[in-house]
Amino acid sequence: MIDGFKPEETKKNIDISSGIPLIIASIATSIDAFGVGISFAFLKKEVIVSSLVIGLVAGFMSWIGVNFGSHIGKNWIKKPELIGGIAIIAIAIKSLMQGL
Repeated sequence: MIDGFKPEETKKNIDISSGIPLIIASIATSIDAFGVGISFAFLKKEVIVSSLVIGLVAGFMSWIGVNFGSHIGKNWIKKPELIGGIAIIAIAIKSLMQGL
């Protein structure tokens, strides 16, 4: 989100498709999947059906995000990092308010 405020000339593009960034992203994804797996074990939910639904919805939403994001990015929004950062902060604030 901070990069959204920087001029284009000073931004660093990080390629997460190889090297250390790929390993870090993989570990973060694995930790998330581990947490979901533990949750299913405690709730005694059907893993196969849930995994299929989660996979299908995640794939569909990723497809929508890529297509919608490229269209919006080309035509309307010049700083998508800001919108993503604001969305994550809004979700965190909502979660905190519900937990209090």
